[in-house]
Amino acid sequence: MANNFSSYYYEEGKDLQKSKFHFANMNEAALKQLTLDDKLKSNQIETEIKSKNIQFSYINEDRLIDYILSDETGFEAFDDEGKKLISYVSKTDCKSPIKTITLDNNLYFLFIDANDHLQIIDVASKQAEEPIKKFSSLPVITAINSDAKLYALGIHKDKLNCYEFMIP
Repeated sequence: MANNFSSYYYEEGKDLQKSKFHFANMNEAALKQLTLDDKLKSNQIETEIKSKNIQFSYINEDRLIDYILSDETGFEAFDDEGKKLISYVSKTDCKSPIKTITLDNNLYFLFIDANDHLQIIDVASKQAEEPIKKFSSLPVITAINSDAKLYALGIHKDKLNCYEFMIP
């Protein structure tokens, strides 16, 4: 394996052939899968992202892990075969990483912009009209009491902020 990858996803399978490490090699612009029986699969990708961050999530309905590449210009998501699923160019610089969240069977991408606003992008690359609140880094989205609502809980500068999390 290359020395220059910093993030991977382990997918447990029913045997060595089905268990895989997923990672990306941005020097080759390739998405890779290494099975535990030592078989390497590589898919070349075309991207403008000079990836500072690589994450893994289930984006499409095929139930196979997908790759999210991001830098300060935006993010792109690819399926396990290297097909581009989503491309988003930010109007303001993005701070890595990107987080995914599923609410009511809809997938959203969250990131913090250069002005410390939490930005929400849906799977169709549509941005919420207005930034929610300010955070220095990605907040935790969680239920904090029994009211059945979600909250964004995180830090901005020297304060802990907690806001009701709603998709506009």
